Amino acid sequence: MSDKNDKKEFVSIIDSFRLNQEQIDNMTVMGNNEFMTVLFRNNKKAVEVIIQSVLNDQDIKVLEVYSQIEKGKLERKNARFDVLFQDQNENLYILEFQKLDQGNVSKRSLEYVSQLVTDQLPKGVKADDIKKIYVIFFTDFDAFGFGAPSYEIQYKIVSYDGFHQKIAEYDGLLPEKNSLEDEPVRIFVNTLEQDENTPLGRLCMDLTESDPEKVHNKHLRESIKFLKEDDEEGKREMSALLQQLVALETTDLREIADNERKLRLEAEKEKLIAEKAIEEAKRTAEEAKKAVEQAALNKKQNIRKLLLSDVSEDIIISSMGISKEELDRIKEELN
Repeated sequence: MSDKNDKKEFVSIIDSFRLNQEQIDNMTVMGNNEFMTVLFRNNKKAVEVIIQSVLNDQDIKVLEVYSQIEKGKLERKNARFDVLFQDQNENLYILEFQKLDQGNVSKRSLEYVSQLVTDQLPKGVKADDIKKIYVIFFTDFDAFGFGAPSYEIQYKIVSYDGFHQKIAEYDGLLPEKNSLEDEPVRIFVNTLEQDENTPLGRLCMDLTESDPEKVHNKHLRESIKFLKEDDEEGKREMSALLQQLVALETTDLREIADNERKLRLEAEKEKLIAEKAIEEAKRTAEEAKKAVEQAALNKKQNIRKLLLSDVSEDIIISSMGISKEELDRIKEELN
């Protein structure tokens, strides 16, 4: 996903020029979050190309697909998925495209999995009815640093009552014995690893290519070419959808600004309350200090009165709770 600076720049582009041809020509799926959104909107075939290449399974058929423009369907709590779709077996998929390495793609993928699991479990629905979930991140960086074209994370049994060594021996030989087939799958595709000799390598090239003629996959090439070069429908459709997306982004920015303003006001309120509490504490401490000093002064005056009344020193020491040294000092002050 693009960062806030990308969004603001894109809003500026739309507002100031309504997309000139050079800006359109330079757009790529990985490079422009907004272009990616428009490209995959209701484009089942394009999404099929993606998922078939990633999972190396040509039998996957996409039934329904949403991009960011379908705001309500894509928002779960505080996250918005780039592309959400379902296949013929009702498995759920999330596609995310991320340019910047913020060091949190693994945790973000877990967040997305948990949100889709929760979304499938309204009241009365059994856990057995949860559909399998795939979360696939396309990153413009190597998420784990091993130089691999992709990384797949699955849930596996690694220990059972201490017999982890035996299970480890079977791992790879009999993966069906320790792979939990119904558990979520998280895949991270490194788009930096581009190879014309593999389906995934060619897909990575296509996702970072701005020239439609150089895109390998026929359907992706035609879809990108339609949006970039068709003066009648393509550009008009892209412009309209982009403006719709910008409207959503602007709404989001307003909501963010409103939330930030509320948080700022709340913080200022808390600061004032804290400052008031500190002042109150200082005032209370000062009053306590004065009270102690006044009590000491009163005590000293009472001792002086007793001395002037010729009360014996032993009685004064005992009744006033002072030492012989303190009494001697007070006597010196009287003299």
